[in-house]
Amino acid sequence: MESICSNNLGSPYVIQGLLAIATAVIILARPAIIYYVVAGFLIITGVLDFYFGLATGSAVTAIVCGILIIIFPKLVPYLFGLYLLVVAVLAFMATGLSPAVGLAVLTAIVLLAFPNIIAYTLAVYLLVFGLLVLFRPPLV
Repeated sequence: MESICSNNLGSPYVIQGLLAIATAVIILARPAIIYYVVAGFLIITGVLDFYFGLATGSAVTAIVCGILIIIFPKLVPYLFGLYLLVVAVLAFMATGLSPAVGLAVLTAIVLLAFPNIIAYTLAVYLLVFGLLVLFRPPLV
């Protein structure tokens, strides 16, 4: 039987990795629509988490933050930073300290400290996150 953590195309991690990379490319190509792209990314990530039965806390946070970004687009850096901190805390409690936890905390700090460079910060985070997810060694 094949593990859900293996890197096959049906894996939720591969789908999330490809979604993160595609979102990073869209943000770099069209930074003017960052609010809609980030809101869509968060809502789709939350729905995927629910569908595949992954972390419920991060799924709820992603969907709520995505909806709030649509309503209040000026709060993107703060809401995405909140989402990253929730994901980092949940990942730390589940797996301990890992590169993904460090990346999420560092990105949240940069977003909260420098909200005017949000497009580049989010694009770099999503690109690195997508590559980490796609090219991580399979968990056995």
